[in-house]
Amino acid sequence: KTYLDRRAHASKAQKRALRELYGAHGVAFDAREARRAREGRGDAGSDDGASRRARETDAALWTTLDYDALFGARGAGRRRALEVGFGMGDNLLSSAAAFEDHVFVGCEVHRPGVAQALMGIEARGLGDRVKVSRADGLWVLDAYATARSLDEVACHFPDPWRGESKAHRRLVNPLLFVLLERALRPGGRLSVATDDAEYAEHVRRVFRDFAQPRGWARCDAFARFDSKYSLKASEEGRECVDFGFRFPGSIDVA
Repeated sequence: KTYLDRRAHASKAQKRALRELYGAHGVAFDAREARRAREGRGDAGSDDGASRRARETDAALWTTLDYDALFGARGAGRRRALEVGFGMGDNLLSSAAAFEDHVFVGCEVHRPGVAQALMGIEARGLGDRVKVSRADGLWVLDAYATARSLDEVACHFPDPWRGESKAHRRLVNPLLFVLLERALRPGGRLSVATDDAEYAEHVRRVFRDFAQPRGWARCDAFARFDSKYSLKASEEGRECVDFGFRFPGSIDVA
């Protein structure tokens, strides 16, 4: 895994959002994830089973990350973006509000963040252009993203896994670039942000030693908006570093 297990508890409102909103705004890729999303980890208060099931909305199970099916006519002609590890959804929702010519899917493994994003999508009326999945984004890229289907992929403030002994667990590694070489359209972009100096140097090294020789090029990152993580970094005096990497469309492995 490229992320840390966090045992943060979802609030009652967040559990309700998982039960009631995931069916409308969520993307489930396996039965276990759909069950977790519908039931909010089994939190039913004092209600009996019948009333609980009456409130639950089944999330459809998807075999591919299919933007055409997810967004229908509203997604036609729009650029397709995927955010891997969206935290509490701040950047994901702000991006969707700012870029009406894009459709967005966000992946996040932690329940409170997914729930907050669901509530934000509903409150801001963004459901026609934003979907979220309680899933590991790297897994989604590997198993469900179709070839040449994405224009933008963003990875903001991934877990740093400090120390060289843990560097193999970092999200930005050769495997990520290999997966994106299949999933991105020619000219597509990977944007990375970190507030960890060691991680920033690691990103530079992976690009220099692996991606650049294969034809990837540095470019400006996709727009990034304030989030819980970026604001905390600023308050604590850490610099946020943004990277952009452009996919050439064909790979030179000579």
